[in-house]
Amino acid sequence: MSPGAPIVEVAPVARPSGPLQALARASVELNAAQRVVDLFRALARNAREVIGAGQAAVSLTVEGSHAQEVIAVALDPSLAAWAGYDAETDGTGIYSVPVRTGRPLRLSHRELVEHPAWRGFGAHAGDHPPLRGLLAVPMIGLAGGNLGLIQLSDRIDGAEFDEDDEAMAVQLAQIASVALERLGREQELRAERDRVRSIMDSLADGVVVTGPGAVIESVSPSFCRMTGFAARDLVGTAPPYPFWPPEAQARIDDAVERYERGGVREFDLVLVRADGSRFPVALSASPIGDARGAGVAVVRDITGRVAYEEELRHGRGLLAEAQRIAHLGSWTYRFEEPGNLELSDEMRRILGVEHAGPLSIDRFMGLVHPDDRAMVSEALSAAVQRGSRYMVEHRLLRPDGDERTLLEQGEVERDAGGRPLRLMGTTLDVTDRRRAEDEARAQAARVAALAEERGRLVADALTAEERARQHLAEVLHDDVLQDLLATRQEVVEVARRSAPGEADALERARQGIVRATARLREVVGELHPVTLTHGGLETALRTVAESIAGRGGFRVTFEIDCAAVGVHDRLVLALAREFLVNVEKHSGAEHAHVRVARAGPAVRLVVADDGRGFTPRVDGEAFYRGHIGLPSARERVAALGGSLSIDSAPGQGARITALIPPPAA
Repeated sequence: MSPGAPIVEVAPVARPSGPLQALARASVELNAAQRVVDLFRALARNAREVIGAGQAAVSLTVEGSHAQEVIAVALDPSLAAWAGYDAETDGTGIYSVPVRTGRPLRLSHRELVEHPAWRGFGAHAGDHPPLRGLLAVPMIGLAGGNLGLIQLSDRIDGAEFDEDDEAMAVQLAQIASVALERLGREQELRAERDRVRSIMDSLADGVVVTGPGAVIESVSPSFCRMTGFAARDLVGTAPPYPFWPPEAQARIDDAVERYERGGVREFDLVLVRADGSRFPVALSASPIGDARGAGVAVVRDITGRVAYEEELRHGRGLLAEAQRIAHLGSWTYRFEEPGNLELSDEMRRILGVEHAGPLSIDRFMGLVHPDDRAMVSEALSAAVQRGSRYMVEHRLLRPDGDERTLLEQGEVERDAGGRPLRLMGTTLDVTDRRRAEDEARAQAARVAALAEERGRLVADALTAEERARQHLAEVLHDDVLQDLLATRQEVVEVARRSAPGEADALERARQGIVRATARLREVVGELHPVTLTHGGLETALRTVAESIAGRGGFRVTFEIDCAAVGVHDRLVLALAREFLVNVEKHSGAEHAHVRVARAGPAVRLVVADDGRGFTPRVDGEAFYRGHIGLPSARERVAALGGSLSIDSAPGQGARITALIPPPAA
């Protein structure tokens, strides 16, 4: 509390007419001091004047010791030479005696010189101002502690200090003690006020302090920043305040009424800024004292919170809508509050308990299909015991009797000690999906059966076709061809007996019959090549291919893998015939190549040519254009589970590949 070196005043003393007048004047001056330095300066001067001493010193007790810190000194001009004395005390000199005892110490000059505490003053005894007698009075606080010390020496009139001097000094010490503690309390109050103001200045929330009648006494800078109003615009105003929007007055009146009743102290309100804009706040109010309207309110701008809550509500709405669309519900079971499940709206719809209250775990298990309850219970118990996730699909019987199939999965959340806190999960209604899957499986089975039946029908058709071809070939060979051969022989016999002019005509008839016979042999061979039965696939294929190539005027080559022979010989021969006829009729090729090879257990037939090529069309279009060969071939191969592909482009020839799987066992 000391500014440094003690303040020293050197002035003569003119004693007032009476001690009471001097004491009264000192009391006024001491109580008017606003600082400790000013108080002690006035105290030193007045003590010297009231007592009539040559020197007076006032000191503060150093906290936690008997040492003194001299604050102010008043000296007679005769002692001016010692005005610069400033030695620190250590609590062991003569000054420590009244501090330790708490009682005044009055010594004559002889008593002072002979006192042990003065003789032991130490190294500073020679520098200390001379003391002719001593009057030292401690300043005692209300709690009994020592605050400081008033020290007087050298009465101006040369006499020793007497009892009246001591009494006056004690009075001054008491007045100074009260004034000193008042200054301490005021300083503490100012520090507390500054601390509160600093806190208010640093708060993000606004603070409004009201007095009687709810008149605003102070506002924090944060509240001014929040509202845009200056403190001078708000302090001294009574309700309605400038920051209360007129349209919200009824709600504010209701809040004030509830506040005055003491039932409600927290409110959500809307305030208006100086620029007219509105913003939401959370206001917490507390009364101060008994005066009506006096209190303090903490105001928080909750614009961000309101926006977040709105976003959260929107998000929850989207989540609920998404759950509704996906038929996906969510639920939570809290182990610290056992008994009930927290269900989302969609979960209630899935369970068929939309209008029911809290759903107990027992009621939920009661909805599970009786045949599935043990499975669900075991899955839940295992998840709780092991702390793992679980997934289970089970049936559920709604209260209305409708059976649903649910896919349920959940996870246990535990605390740091491993104790289960919550079981959270989702439930997906897969009833329609499972029904669709069952229907799809049934449909697939029907399709497979139809495909199998179709394959049998096609196989039967192919067999029937082959039989028809064989029968037709036999008829042509055994009947028509034999008749033509007999007719040719008769023509030869007639030609031998005919006239020369008739012989030419008969020769032409014979040659026509020969050509017809040859062509008929080719047709019979193509319809049912006897060489396939007797010579095998390669011989039959060469016979048929060379016959077609001869008619078409192109060259044909072969590449036949012996491992591919004997698997689908008749179909391979029929397909090769169809593909080569297509080359003959449409390609204008010079060369064609036939390749038969194994492709795993299947047989691959490839017929390629160097003709003009074409753009492959869909089978249906080909049917409409009258070209049914390739679509028919694809149908025959597909009936056996195989595939047929065409690779061609205008000017680049064509390549037809048939992949025929092995015969069914």
